[in-house]
Amino acid sequence: MRVRLSPPARLGIFRPRLPPSKYVANRALLLAALAEGTSLLRGLPENDDLRAALAFVEAAGARPERVGEGTWMVQGVGGRPRFPAGTRIDLGASGTLARFALAVSALSDTAVVLDGSTRLRERPMEELLAALAALGARVESTHGRLPVRVSGPFVGGERRLSGRKSSQFASALLLAGPLTPRGIRLGFVDPPVSASYIDLTAEVMALFGGRVVRNGGGGYGVPAGSGYRATSLVIPPDPTALGYFAALAALVPGSSLEAEGTFARPFVGEACLLEFLEAMGAEVEAGERGLVVRGGAVPLRPLGRVDAGACPDGVPTLAVLAGTAPGESLLTGVGHLRHKESDRPRAIAQELGRLGLETDAGPEGLRVVGRHPLRARSTVFTSHDDHRIAMSLALLSLRLGATEIEGAEAVSKSFPDYWRALAALGFTVEEGP
Repeated sequence: MRVRLSPPARLGIFRPRLPPSKYVANRALLLAALAEGTSLLRGLPENDDLRAALAFVEAAGARPERVGEGTWMVQGVGGRPRFPAGTRIDLGASGTLARFALAVSALSDTAVVLDGSTRLRERPMEELLAALAALGARVESTHGRLPVRVSGPFVGGERRLSGRKSSQFASALLLAGPLTPRGIRLGFVDPPVSASYIDLTAEVMALFGGRVVRNGGGGYGVPAGSGYRATSLVIPPDPTALGYFAALAALVPGSSLEAEGTFARPFVGEACLLEFLEAMGAEVEAGERGLVVRGGAVPLRPLGRVDAGACPDGVPTLAVLAGTAPGESLLTGVGHLRHKESDRPRAIAQELGRLGLETDAGPEGLRVVGRHPLRARSTVFTSHDDHRIAMSLALLSLRLGATEIEGAEAVSKSFPDYWRALAALGFTVEEGP
């Protein structure tokens, strides 16, 4: 699908309707499925990843039941997934679900085969598979990628991870940790990328009665045999979805994004994106009650060299903004993004290159030399089948005018209503084949 966007005449004050956080929802749904009792989850998002997660927990023996719009009752399995013999599960394109599902499936006495899309089969799993095998699970794969056949006994114990490949490996092991007889003790060779997501995992686990402890060396531990108990939870708004609208405000002087309650702990998520927006010239007021972002500097200021590893899903957005800021921005700590739904540094560098900008997705990070005003060689971009790339490229319409994005349907992975949300702000959105 191709979308053609034209920007509104003005934005003014706007309060977009945001989808619920898929980060929290992914974790909460799996923990509700593992818990003893029936949990009530309000605000589960409607997207491709969550549909795959619902299918997975149902196959594991949990009983999710929709009782209202975005509201689900989930009867858990009491700590022991029960897959029918011969079960094979398609996880779609969700890398997060794949990593979590591998650890959860290792708690089962029955072997299950986990598979997914062509891109998901390419994404790295070797380190997690090796950790599961070392901690007692039975794991069979070809070249450490999906499809994977996995079963228990996942007994737990101590494991050291590289830290530089994916925070989801650590989160997966921690999620299953309370249900193992030995618990989990994790250390890292290097400080873990996207460590805020490991902390988010620990915070959601705590809501279900799980306990994660930090040690002085930067590692994590989970006591054995504590299990999970059912709870009621309202899924908060998605912080990365909010980031696209915060970026819109940053690009338009006189505009103001207002969002209530988004940055209350424990669901801060990628709040570091706000620090970068402020450094580029936006006015940001964030607190326990909500967030306000106002457009400030024109043009935006380049970032220079910054470590963007703590807000990985916001990197395409930062790169697009950097393309409008005259000067050099070098986003480091982004090497692991080569293994997302696309090779994100390369994909966004390629698309910004269509504007004649100097870009480099190299070993040092993602380098963008921005320009103001932009002089477009082409205003037709491609999403690379990546929802984050598609949504970030939409921001360019504020500088280029009418802009087209091919593969716009990729947004269904996390924010199916994204194009309607832009239309509600005054963008002209035309969909075509």
